[in-house]
This record gives sequence, C-alpha cells and structure tokens, in this order.
Amino acid sequence: MEINFSKLPSSSRIWIYSSSRKFSKNETDLIKGYCSTFLNEWTSHGKGLQAAIDIPYNHFIVIGINQMY
Repeated sequence: MEINFSKLPSSSRIWIYSSSRKFSKNETDLIKGYCSTFLNEWTSHGKGLQAAIDIPYNHFIVIGINQMY
C-alpha cells in the first residue's frame, strides 16, 4: 500500500537511486506512475507492505518500505 513518506516509521528500509541528470517533468510523472503501481502490489511472504516514493530535486528516486505493517 502506497503512503506518504512522512507516515513511514523511522525503522523503514530506504533505497536511493541517483540519476546522472535531472529528470524532466514527464519522466518524473512516468517514474512515479510506474513505481506507484509496483508499490501498491508489492508483498512480502503474501503480506502487503507500506511503501512510499519520492523524487527529490528531480535527480534521485527514493523508495521507503515498512515491512512491519
């Protein structure tokens, strides 16, 4: 289940991916759309996860996961 980053607990796992260039508005929208679909379907051992995505500075993709949900 996708939630806002501010709702994730501090014990959440975080993945940060950087780009060699800034993303355009179109690219940012596409990335968020694809990631949103994936995050809403992501499970662990058949159990749903709380997940969030952010693209700070149009340069990084940050994904957070709360596995204890």
